[in-house]
Formats: sequence, C-alpha cells, structure tokens
Amino acid sequence: MKIHCTRLKGFKYPVWERDFVGVARKELRAAGSPYEIVERPEEADLIIVLESNADKTYRDIARYEREPLVRLHGDRLFTINYEPTPAGFLPGLYTGLTPAVFNPNRHRGWAYLFPPLHSRFLLSPDSVEPTLLFSFRGARSHPVRERLLTLTFQSGHPFRITHMDRWFNHTEDETVSYVQEILASHFVLCPRGLSPSSHRCYEVMALGRCPVIIADDWIPPRGIDWETCSVRVAEADIDRLPEILTRLLPEAPVMGAAARAAWQHSFGYDRRFVSAVNELVDLQRSRPVEHDERLERRYWRSKEFYTVNHWTLRERLARPFQRLFKSMSPG
Repeated sequence: MKIHCTRLKGFKYPVWERDFVGVARKELRAAGSPYEIVERPEEADLIIVLESNADKTYRDIARYEREPLVRLHGDRLFTINYEPTPAGFLPGLYTGLTPAVFNPNRHRGWAYLFPPLHSRFLLSPDSVEPTLLFSFRGARSHPVRERLLTLTFQSGHPFRITHMDRWFNHTEDETVSYVQEILASHFVLCPRGLSPSSHRCYEVMALGRCPVIIADDWIPPRGIDWETCSVRVAEADIDRLPEILTRLLPEAPVMGAAARAAWQHSFGYDRRFVSAVNELVDLQRSRPVEHDERLERRYWRSKEFYTVNHWTLRERLARPFQRLFKSMSPG
C-alpha cells in the first residue's frame, strides 16, 4: 500500500509537529513496514495529514472546504489529530474526541504521537521501588482536577497530590522530579484536563506504572486490553480513590508491567507510526459500502454538527459572559 504523509496548509503548527513528515517516513522505513512512502498524494492509496494542535471552530469550515486535499482526495484522506477538543472534521485517529462527536465509521481513539516527555525518560526507565499508593501533579485545567486537588483523602498508605501550574514549560529539575514521582507510585492518577485524553496516561504506561484514568468521555485506542493495564474510575467516584486502589494494590506490579508492554507494542518509538497507519488502513477498509465522503462534508454545515461542537449562536454569545464570570469567581 502506498502512503503519503503531509500537513494541512494554512494552519499554524507548534515546533514539535513541524517535522511530522520526516519523522513518519524515517520511522516507517526503520520499522520495515509494508507501506511504501510516496511523494505525491495522487500516487497514494492512503493520505495521512497531521492536523495542527489548536482546536478548530465553525470559522474553519470554509478553510477545510477550500483545502485541495479535501476537495480532490477526500475519499483517501485521513487525519492524525490530538487537539484537546476536536470537532472531528476528517476521518482518522483522535486523542480528544468525545462520544458526542464520535462516529465509529470515521473516527478511532488514539494515543499521542509526540509525548512532551523526552524519550530518554521513556525508553529505559530507572528501577525504583514504589512507596506511594498513588500520585498526581498537574494544573487545575478541569473541574475534575479542581476537585481532586481540594479533596481531603483518608488512606492507610502514603500518597501525593501536587498542584503544578505549568504547561509544557517545566524546568529540567521539575521534569526529573515528575518522572521520579511516577516511578515511586504504584498507581498514577490521570484525570482529564482540557481534553478527555492525557499525555500522562501514556507516559505512565511507558514508565511501567498503572495509570488511573479519570475521564468519563475518554475514547480508548483499540487493540489494548485496558482492563489488565489500567484502572478506570468514574469522575463522580474520585473520593473513593484510596479505597479502590488499596483493593487493587496487590495487582499493581503486574498491571504496571502490562502497561509498559502495551505501550511498547503499540506506541513505542519503533512502533507508533506503524500502529497508527495500521489503524487507519483498517478504518478505511471497514467503511460501509455506501460511504460517501462528500455527504460527510455536507454535515459540517448542519445544525447537528454545530450543536455537538457547542457552536450554536446562543452558546457563542454566552461564552464571553461565562469567561468573565469565571475570572471573577474566587479561587
């Protein structure tokens, strides 16, 4: 199968996404994948675009409609997308898509291709004996995290919860401390933030610890037995975390090892692009016979699409007042 990797024109990409095409080609070839990389989209059976990380809005509909790849090759065009709250314009792999927007004929849950934590920490994690039942450090980026950071837990085992108001700008010492805290924990809490998905979940898996996923809207990647390598806790049940995790404590080492193995198999640096392309190929092949991507694009202008993405006129008019109210609220 012939693959063409590219980015969409007209969108601003952060630094770590700008070499997507080069990294994809290099890793697909190094992995000995069966996919042939071609230079021109016209030659490809599958066209893969990395969308920029910024959330898109109703204002971007016209931009997508004008995009030559969408207009000329829409039936072969798929995305790898890890916006915090994506609209789901294109078929493909998404980290942050919610069930309200999710369409199983077009979308699949997926991991982050470019974790912010440097590969030197993830490829060969240190051997540390865990002493904490669970830990979490992070920003107050969602009401679930706000509650987590203010709850008073009662536990017979030590744990650690730390507020850290930084966004991908941590110092070297803070990063090392973060990694050491994960390694010192039997379980690591991975509550949702701006997105239902969390970089932390996959970093924890890579480091051989069991992630505790607290995100009711999270759509997990397929092909992983998540019950053996993670713990799901409903957002409403976070006050029960010590009870839930104490009961699972004897299983923590096995679950952590399973998490590491699952990460290496599907998301490790020698597998991540092959796994992503495999999933996209499967998505393309599993489309219903009657699938028509032109009809799917008409959906972008529908009332339903605006509603599931919270783009209705009423919501847009209310948003500035909601932000003002939030800025005036104590805490």
